[in-house]
Amino acid sequence: TVLGGFPYADVPFAGVSTIVVTDDDPALARRYATELAQICWELRDAFTVHPTPIPEAIAEAMAAPPGSVYVLADIADSGASGTAGDGTAVLKGLLEANARSAAVAQIMDPEAVHACIDAGVGATVTLRVGGKHDGLHGEPVEVTGMVRLIHEGRFVLAGPMGKGTVASRGKTVVLEIGGRDGIELQLTELRGHPNDLNFFRAFGIEPTERRILVLKSAAHFRAAFEPIATKVIEVDAPGISSPRLERFDYRKLRRPIYPLDPETTWSPEA
Repeated sequence: TVLGGFPYADVPFAGVSTIVVTDDDPALARRYATELAQICWELRDAFTVHPTPIPEAIAEAMAAPPGSVYVLADIADSGASGTAGDGTAVLKGLLEANARSAAVAQIMDPEAVHACIDAGVGATVTLRVGGKHDGLHGEPVEVTGMVRLIHEGRFVLAGPMGKGTVASRGKTVVLEIGGRDGIELQLTELRGHPNDLNFFRAFGIEPTERRILVLKSAAHFRAAFEPIATKVIEVDAPGISSPRLERFDYRKLRRPIYPLDPETTWSPEA
């Protein structure tokens, strides 16, 4: 058995471990456990996630042939990882690139949601959205758009994960930025974890007809979205579920340790 460890834990014993059980043969168990550990060490770079810079990911998606569907996974602000859910780095990149046919699920911002509700469907609003919860997932971004939809935020998942269950993100607004073929931004009262096509379809957005889909999810989205995606790109955004471990302020972790210390060497303990 290989235990991958939990790299976000700031504890002295964090890291990969191997366990082998034999029929009363400790020497054999140790030998196999050491062999497994050696394989893990040799593959260490393959286990390291190297996310793509946001401008590079957006440029590739925008240059793709018509009909392409690019999923940009904001893995650093994954709703299932306890993040704020209000990261703005990818949205900022879309705005700077003047991206078209892009849909973002989602940014949690109750303040912005209620401002849109007060304005009403069809109104044009200018808001500072996201980046308000903890300051770790980007700064608020100013957007101007039309309130296209106000929704209660409850919908049924189509699956395969959680098929038939009801999801709720609180009151949800779709803000249309730059016209119908611009950026469709979902603003929500509650965090969400977009692992289902109905995170778009329930709000009048057909994901197979959008060039860029932005999801705040690290892994669970793949079962539903990989079948419709031309390509999935994990983007390099700030956030507490980022795989860029060098950005975290570890204080109790034993050092040196890979990948924080790239020149680290390892050999089986005596």
